[in-house]
Amino acid sequence: IRASPFIGSRFAATATSNGKALLAWLSEDRVNEILRVEGLSAFTPKSIVSRTAYRAELVATRKRGYAIDRGEFQEGATGVSAPVFGPGRQVIATISIVGPEFRMTEKMIQDCGAKCMEVAGRLGARFEKSLRA
Repeated sequence: IRASPFIGSRFAATATSNGKALLAWLSEDRVNEILRVEGLSAFTPKSIVSRTAYRAELVATRKRGYAIDRGEFQEGATGVSAPVFGPGRQVIATISIVGPEFRMTEKMIQDCGAKCMEVAGRLGARFEKSLRA
């Protein structure tokens, strides 16, 4: 399993943990617009293709504080991403950890989620501080 996107790579926001971390904090109207334009493509057999299931996934993401991609974009890869918040709690970036599915146990996913949230919080605070300087 190799997950090494090159600079400028573009991926479906709906199928990756980074995309879910970005979309989970958008308004429902904005999410609906993105789903209308992008759709919910099946990249793997695990891809979420139901709008109802996808919306439930975004709710779970907000509740947890981080997003999970369990082989939905690339078979055999699990991604965990947390949002970096800027002014007004708008998501300005995400930070993620990706690993092979067989190594990403529930405990590992939770630990990676906690670490992503911790680092994302520090990055957001540094960004806010730089705006005040």
